[in-house]
Amino acid sequence: MAVFTLINVSKEYKTKENTFLALNKITVSFNHTGLTMIKGRSGCGKSTLLNILSLIDKPSKGQVYINGKIINKIRQNKINNYRQNYIANVFQHYQLIGHLSVYLNIALPLLIKGKKKKEIDQKINNLLNKVNLHKDILFKKADDLSGGEKQRVAILRCLINDPFILLCDEPTGAIDSANRIDVMNILQNISKDKMVIVVTHNEEIVNNYADRIIEMSEGKIISDRVIRETKKMDIEIKRTQKANFNTNNILFDNLKRRFKKNIISLLSLVFCLTLSLLIFGFSHGANKSINEQAIQQFDYGVTTFYKEYKTSLEGTNMSLVKMIKPTTDEIDKLKPYLEDYYLSYNFDNLLNPYPEITYNDKPLEGISYCPIYSFLSNSVDTSLLINGYLPKKDDLSEVIINDSAYKLLQKKINFSPLYQSFTVRSSAAHNYYSLDESNPLIVDYFLYEQKIKIVGVVKEMGFLQTPKIYYPYVALENYLQNYLLNNLSEYLAIPYSYYDCVVYAVDDDFSPYSYRLFLKNIDQHSYLEKRIKNIPLPYVIESNGVIIKQTLDEVVNALTYGMTFFLIISFIGVLAIFGIINFSSYVEDKKMITVMKVLGANDSDILNIYLNESMISGILSIIFSIFLALLLSNVLNHIIQYFTGFINMITIPFSYFSIPLFIPIFLLILMIAICVLSTALPIKISKKMILSEELKEE
Repeated sequence: MAVFTLINVSKEYKTKENTFLALNKITVSFNHTGLTMIKGRSGCGKSTLLNILSLIDKPSKGQVYINGKIINKIRQNKINNYRQNYIANVFQHYQLIGHLSVYLNIALPLLIKGKKKKEIDQKINNLLNKVNLHKDILFKKADDLSGGEKQRVAILRCLINDPFILLCDEPTGAIDSANRIDVMNILQNISKDKMVIVVTHNEEIVNNYADRIIEMSEGKIISDRVIRETKKMDIEIKRTQKANFNTNNILFDNLKRRFKKNIISLLSLVFCLTLSLLIFGFSHGANKSINEQAIQQFDYGVTTFYKEYKTSLEGTNMSLVKMIKPTTDEIDKLKPYLEDYYLSYNFDNLLNPYPEITYNDKPLEGISYCPIYSFLSNSVDTSLLINGYLPKKDDLSEVIINDSAYKLLQKKINFSPLYQSFTVRSSAAHNYYSLDESNPLIVDYFLYEQKIKIVGVVKEMGFLQTPKIYYPYVALENYLQNYLLNNLSEYLAIPYSYYDCVVYAVDDDFSPYSYRLFLKNIDQHSYLEKRIKNIPLPYVIESNGVIIKQTLDEVVNALTYGMTFFLIISFIGVLAIFGIINFSSYVEDKKMITVMKVLGANDSDILNIYLNESMISGILSIIFSIFLALLLSNVLNHIIQYFTGFINMITIPFSYFSIPLFIPIFLLILMIAICVLSTALPIKISKKMILSEELKEE
């Protein structure tokens, strides 16, 4: 049975203009050892015939048999097995991988089969003498060899796998006459035990070495002569297990050779992953930090309660909003929503929230006069006190200030304001219009003049903090209840206080349009925002502390959305950079990939080389990114804290969704996806390459 049999094999190459017939119904068999020479002029089809025998190319028509089995439609894994174990190619232009060492070029077929270094070294040492090469050459790069040395190395690469068949395309075409004789002597010696088929146009070589001469012209065999009888050859094509390509040497060479490109890949990934971690850390930490520090306002539980009435303006999208004080009946109906609050009247129209504050008659501006319910209740967070003490009783003469007011006052009076006395003044006129013609207008003047002593300082949320002096509202109520409108009291003949003035006022300058609500227990602060949302319309509970928190949350969300959008663009950019680098690596290594395929490497083996190269950059980028993100988050947190007062705004949680090490695992999965996506396309393109075209010299 013939080793090779071709029956009516034709090969067409189509161009835009016409169709070229390289082989025209070739029928031929090969079943002997020895040197078979295929000769003919350039373009006669001899190289095409050799490519079909080596399965580098496929026939357009006809059948090709190996050991009687048709191989035209053979599966790729069997083709790879055939190339790995039974045939080897010697090319006119050597097809060595120039950037690899001679050792790796020779060892490549065995590396593809997964052989270990010890076995490879032994085989190379045993074969060096056969091709007249010294072992010192193994450490040179293939690009540094002479033409004769390159051809010997190419032959040695073929012999390393101990193939049954050598297919040689113009093996002496690119070397001088002395090396030509050496190479042909090597091939002749090999042909004693193997089938060696040589394509050449050199008549001298044909006449001196051929055991069989096949002459071709215009795609046909015009003569087939046996010069010397050689022994018949039988090969048994066995089914072998899939080899595991030992890719480490190729991988390390790629990493070293493409060091600059890999650094660019690494840096782009580190930038993107670090940015991702910081954005995620900001999204996670900012909300937590705001939630923790929003409560750090001494008056956080102080709210305003009113009824809101809206009137749409005709012809516009705007409306007028009017605040109305809820009635007693309405308050009774809303008791379930108000039971956690102390309810009081709003005295802001009587006592200016920004009164005149002086120190030794020196005016001090920019400080607000803010109520808390009582220094003696649970409505304030006493843990915020950082200096001084809390008043032992609710008295308007002793007050607390926040740290912002402390700094402002210290700057204005040039020493610590703690335990210093200040004066607070606020005035207002009350007009009472009677129906008495003899006394139609009764005027009383309200003057709030209070000597205050600062006895404590509280530390509040630093961002958007305004200077505040805190006084007890229960003390103000008591003060107003005892402060009579003298003229009106005399006219009415009953005691009439400023407290009564606010309670019973209707549409005058002292009319309150809202109530004060004070959270009874500050420990329930986490429910404050929910209570505010749950109050039924048209009633409104308004909290400056909650408004600040919600505003900050909205800012954080807006920043997060913006940064996420930027992150998506960055990821697209990284994928593009990674893909371009991998594609350029594929283009750069196109020859090496082709040679590896010819030597029997699987597509998955080749994919692993480039995927592992990407994965090394990916894994290193994860390690560097985590380290860099932690470092930068620490630096940025200090900067943010310095300018805003917020602590740990960027917190990168390594555990998430109750899953330990969730973030590193997620990054690893993400990195695998990026590497696969950016590597798969070039390898997919490589699957479509026509090996015979890729092997042609550019």
